[in-house]
Amino acid sequence: MDYNNFRSLWHETLKSTHLATTHPLCPNETIDTRTMDRSYSLFIQWQRKSQRDDKFHVTAHLRWRWDALLSARFSTTEEDMLMQIYGDFDIHEDTEQPWLRVDVTLHATMPYGQPMPLPYQNSWFNWVRAVQSQVSPFLWAADDGETRDDSEIPSWCGTPEAEFHCEPTGEIFLKGVNLSAFRGINLPRQWDHPDKWDEQPEKQLVDFFQRVKSALAAWEDCLRFLI
Repeated sequence: MDYNNFRSLWHETLKSTHLATTHPLCPNETIDTRTMDRSYSLFIQWQRKSQRDDKFHVTAHLRWRWDALLSARFSTTEEDMLMQIYGDFDIHEDTEQPWLRVDVTLHATMPYGQPMPLPYQNSWFNWVRAVQSQVSPFLWAADDGETRDDSEIPSWCGTPEAEFHCEPTGEIFLKGVNLSAFRGINLPRQWDHPDKWDEQPEKQLVDFFQRVKSALAAWEDCLRFLI
């Protein structure tokens, strides 16, 4: 599975889960001319379920980096790769399955030029507690924010953060809040041996997008503590 195959499956799965509502999708794709790494980035606008929190603009930022090592590995088979590394045709050892880190950041921002007064300390505390109990579990995070390992797939979720704006008068306003996490997606290896195969990542992507969708709904609901 090369970059183009994964991107095609990513878009097909994204549309099938109805997480992205605007078509065609317009991701930002770049190539680092020094390292030849390829980067993919996509913003998804959340379709609001209610109008009570219309002060905030809710989005999700999804991104991943396909490095040059992955491109080189998937340009051949695992057996040929081992032969090129060790210079021996008789090496047929199993290799570790590669995985791709997919980052997701949930955003809730105020309209441009319309920051809101800082919430009271109790409101902020209640919001953080609600996010950690209602949103973070969808993003595969332990309560302490540490990386955990589910079925050998790494994942992590951080703590809620905020962005502020300071007026010339010294007043501080809230511009927005965000929550970052990542999830590993196992990639299928390419084998010459007919009895060796890896499952395609479609089920993992479906699970990923469904979790992001549920996290966005919970993220929107938690905003009531800040208003």
